[in-house]
Amino acid sequence: MSTKTTSEILTPPAGFDVNNDGVYAFINPKKGSPVWERISDWICVRAITRDIYGQNHGRLCEFVTIDAQRREIIIEAKKFATGGTAIIAELLSLGFTIEQTPGAAKKLISLLSQWIPEKRITTTEKLGWLKQDAFILPSTKVIGSPLVKFTGDKDLNAKSSCGTLEGWRENVASLAVGNAPMIVAISAGFSGPLMEPLGLESGGIHFWGGSSCG
Repeated sequence: MSTKTTSEILTPPAGFDVNNDGVYAFINPKKGSPVWERISDWICVRAITRDIYGQNHGRLCEFVTIDAQRREIIIEAKKFATGGTAIIAELLSLGFTIEQTPGAAKKLISLLSQWIPEKRITTTEKLGWLKQDAFILPSTKVIGSPLVKFTGDKDLNAKSSCGTLEGWRENVASLAVGNAPMIVAISAGFSGPLMEPLGLESGGIHFWGGSSCG
């Protein structure tokens, strides 16, 4: 199974150990010797998340699925207040494996709730600029700061595309060569993302002239 190496794993809370083989909890029973008990497959809390207002906190977790695939999930902090049942259900639905031994799920929730890494990530549900540090494309790809995550509805925000760059150059851009008004009009279509960095709410271009000038 492909997992992170031990040197890459952030330090978990006391009483837990995370290695390539999975997550272990230290058990000190009233009777018998203390043991390390495996509670789940590999999982790690990478960062604390919050929105631009410093609210809606959560934890960015990376884990390995039953198919040995790495996945990420942002767990909302408020879900810990209800015992973590919803968290366990969500992880299981994404292919994460938790041991069926008594208390394993509860111990996993304890691990995730106590794990507080230093890294902080800002989340946003909107496309476009985020404090001029990052720009979220219609594809939901983030350009700029690596400390930004898009958490909105990807299907709702999805934008369709059509044609190719070569086709656009041949059938649109080439026809504007030598025509200054046409070049300005085409360029205006790309000006939207520049409004916020320039401190402008919006803008427009007014063409004036005789109707016969084209």
